[in-house]
Amino acid sequence: MWFGVVEIASHLPWFEQVWVRFHAPSLILAVQWGAPILTMILIRKPLFNTSHSLRLPFIAWACSLPLGIIGLLSIGGSTNNLQGFHLLAAPLLLVSLTAISTRIGNFYRPLTRAFVVVILCLRVQHAELTPVRPALFKIKEAIAIQAHFPEQVWLPWSPLVSYYAEGNFYHSEDGLYVRFITGNPVSLKQAMTHLPPRFRAMAFPGKEMQWGVAQNLAKPNQRQWELGEWLIIEWPED
Repeated sequence: MWFGVVEIASHLPWFEQVWVRFHAPSLILAVQWGAPILTMILIRKPLFNTSHSLRLPFIAWACSLPLGIIGLLSIGGSTNNLQGFHLLAAPLLLVSLTAISTRIGNFYRPLTRAFVVVILCLRVQHAELTPVRPALFKIKEAIAIQAHFPEQVWLPWSPLVSYYAEGNFYHSEDGLYVRFITGNPVSLKQAMTHLPPRFRAMAFPGKEMQWGVAQNLAKPNQRQWELGEWLIIEWPED
């Protein structure tokens, strides 16, 4: 556990173009950093009173912020590292609406609806698919691929499909890639011991989901074809 949680994480390389790293999720960062800072400016001294209802949420956010920024600036990190804002968002919204309702009365109800609509629009804007219903079509295609190649296909980006179908947890390409960039690569012998016993195919959920690690394990006499949104690489069985 120490090796996976501490050793590997501590050797992740830094993102070289810091400005690009901050610019890509600029809208999300503006909300997650701008809202707390603006609130601190508006509240000022009362926030430091031990009895203030937002004191503890702000402390939790402030303590998690440095680690979140470190995660964001390392290879493999993203805005999912900035989870501290979620510890602050709910109590901040609750206290704000309570203060508004005290002064304005029932006006807080339409205001609450407006908050919900705005937050929902922001989430939909950054979603790959509009979350109207569960996006299970790729998983259903993966299950069909797994059934077509029993104990033969490796799904580097969907290891749970193989686990539930065959009871074996095969490698994740993300994990192999992280081991490689941190200077602790997995040997070919180690990699093959955690792949399907009759390994002769691999499937990717799209052409863009290839990091070059898994594909290096394919045989030279391979052929590629597509099934739905999946790219399948296969070769004759030995």
